[in-house]
Formats: sequence, structure tokens, C-alpha cells
Amino acid sequence: MKKFKHKLLYVEDHNAIKNSMSNLMSNMLFENPIDIAENGLQGFELFKENTYDLIITDIAMPKMNGLEMAKKIREINKDIPIIFITGFIEEYKKDIKLVDNSYLIIKPLDIMTLVEKVKEIS
Repeated sequence: MKKFKHKLLYVEDHNAIKNSMSNLMSNMLFENPIDIAENGLQGFELFKENTYDLIITDIAMPKMNGLEMAKKIREINKDIPIIFITGFIEEYKKDIKLVDNSYLIIKPLDIMTLVEKVKEIS
């Protein structure tokens, strides 16, 4: 599989998911190093300091959830694609629609679904 050249920010608070997904994405999907944050606040700080082509984020996280982070990012950059990954679809469905240029993947995450979504965005 050809790797994507995107500069990625990955935001996830669950260590097991974060570690396995970041390793998988680094080894199989993305050429560039992946920046990783463990909550929306940390993700937003990384976003302000770096340039990214894509953000993949969980929604339900401590300190700042993924939707709050996305809204703050949209104040700075309206175009960067954001993929939300959540198991709480009904709780966040209408809020996700308010974030332009965003996409949704429902947990549990299937890596091929993620690959297809990144291809669609590219």
C-alpha cells in the first residue's frame, strides 16, 4: 500500500488505542512522523505551533473534547480536514455537522475505513 504524505495530528486519550493506532498509522499509512496529543487542549497547542494537512481526533476526551478543539482550530484554519472518531454517535452527530470539512468514523475503528476516508479527503 502506498503511504500518504500528509502531516498528521492524531488526538486520542486512551493509551492502548493511541499507541496501537499511532504505530499502525506510522508504519503502514503515513510517510511523515505523526504528532500525537492525549487531549484536545494539547492537540490545539500542537496545532498552533505546527502545520498539518490532516487531523484525526477522538471526541470524548478530558480537558477539551475533540469538538471544542475543532471549533478553536476552525477559528484559525477553516480548510484543514478533520476526521472524528467516536463511539458516541448519537450524542455528537448534530455537533459534528457544524464543523465544516469534517468526517466521521464510528468506533471500533476499522483501519480500512480510515484508509478509505483519507483517500477520499486526499
